[in-house]
Amino acid sequence: MKKVERFLDIVNQQIIKVALEYLKPGNFPAGQARQFLRGLMAGIRGALNCTVGDALMLMFMVGPSDVDVTHVPPEWLGLDPDFNFRQKDEIPTWKAFTEHLPENLSAENLAEIMDKYFYVVFTCARYHMPDKYHTEISVSPLYKAGGDYQCMFQVFDRSKKDDLSRMNWHGQNTSQWLFAGAIVMSPKDDGSYRISIHT
Repeated sequence: MKKVERFLDIVNQQIIKVALEYLKPGNFPAGQARQFLRGLMAGIRGALNCTVGDALMLMFMVGPSDVDVTHVPPEWLGLDPDFNFRQKDEIPTWKAFTEHLPENLSAENLAEIMDKYFYVVFTCARYHMPDKYHTEISVSPLYKAGGDYQCMFQVFDRSKKDDLSRMNWHGQNTSQWLFAGAIVMSPKDDGSYRISIHT
């Protein structure tokens, strides 16, 4: 959290919030939003001397609650600069992804969830290979499942045969899967959460 406090001391918070309207769904064409964000990221990294991942987390923490991850310049997470998500991909905004979480969640747990969110979305995105697969991405918001919170994610290859005999013990049809799994938040005795990814 020290980086967040330092960041807010260096740059006027209200200006950043207005600037990050570029990340909100439908406000600007993706190309215009990405070009602006590249400049903003350079400014943050120059001020803080931090990694791309740290700067991206800071942008999400002070930005609008319905940040659209599909507007983030893809090269920040190792994708081709011309990469675009498909319209049929189901990827929740940060607000939708986290809206069912407990209000008293610690800053440390929230930062860890954000890290897992980025990892899942952009690992799924790396399966977009038009010459090889007919891909479709599905990432669920975090939801309550007993005492845990879970997010289910799947990358489908819709060119593969849909085979109902390939059901797993969760009742999921795995016949078109390229990559799939879950983010799981399990409560600990001290009131915090253990956060893990299962693939």
